Amino acid sequence: MPSPCDPNVHPLALSQRSAQMLLLLGAPAILLHLVDYICQSTSPLSTSSRRDRDTFEVFSGSGSIYKESCKKNLHSDYFELTSNRGTLNDMGSVPGFIYCLKGALRLRKQALLWGGVPCSLLVFMSSGTHQRGFENDMMGDLSLPSVRQSNLLLSRFCLIVLVCICRNVWWAIEQPASSKLVETPYYSYLMSLRCLNPKFVRLWLGAFGHWACKPTQLFGSWPGLDKIYLKLSRAQRRRIKDHQKRTGIQVVKKTLKRSGGITVLLGNIHPFLELLSWRTLNSNHLFSI
Repeated sequence: MPSPCDPNVHPLALSQRSAQMLLLLGAPAILLHLVDYICQSTSPLSTSSRRDRDTFEVFSGSGSIYKESCKKNLHSDYFELTSNRGTLNDMGSVPGFIYCLKGALRLRKQALLWGGVPCSLLVFMSSGTHQRGFENDMMGDLSLPSVRQSNLLLSRFCLIVLVCICRNVWWAIEQPASSKLVETPYYSYLMSLRCLNPKFVRLWLGAFGHWACKPTQLFGSWPGLDKIYLKLSRAQRRRIKDHQKRTGIQVVKKTLKRSGGITVLLGNIHPFLELLSWRTLNSNHLFSI
């Protein structure tokens, strides 16, 4: 009888090597059963079981990565609670988590999983509420339902990243500069996996045409992260300041108003996608499928 983790059984199934690697990385065994459930509930001949996606943007907000991927004729998809898909795109629900995991399983080898993990309860400005610190292992005030929900989203997205790692899929996460995401147990563990050569960069979105300077951090395994850096010049700072004066934008108030617990990229064109060049890169990734 063939193993449910045999890739010959279903296009989205994990190979035996990938399943073993997932367990070695600390993922719970029930995650393997969840992948098996997805395979059993999806016909191997249907279009939704093809491993053909180039990018998958989770917590997409305005969907900048998704839109730019489509412009470049890349097969892409998005996952966003505020979209017209409703609760099916709610990572906090079991059906939403399964739907997102299935979307990640459809990413082909050396594709890109991009995550704009909700930062409203991770940044400095809300520290009085979430109270994340080393005294509570960066898990925050667990008496608050909002903090517990935030931690649930963090842990579930981390599990999806682990699945992508074992399937030789690149991943990248975007956060504001003051976010404590990389200090939480889930993501500090990911960054400690030196065998995967994780990368961490800081940059200014204002250098890419954003309406504010907006210091930002990016981290993950995507090789393109090494190429993302633009120093914010004085001329660019002056342009941003003049634009804010003309439009009457108050940066702090606008950021708080538009966040709503969902990461939103306000730029119409996401600049990072210009650096997607995996078709010409020779990867020596540790994992294969």
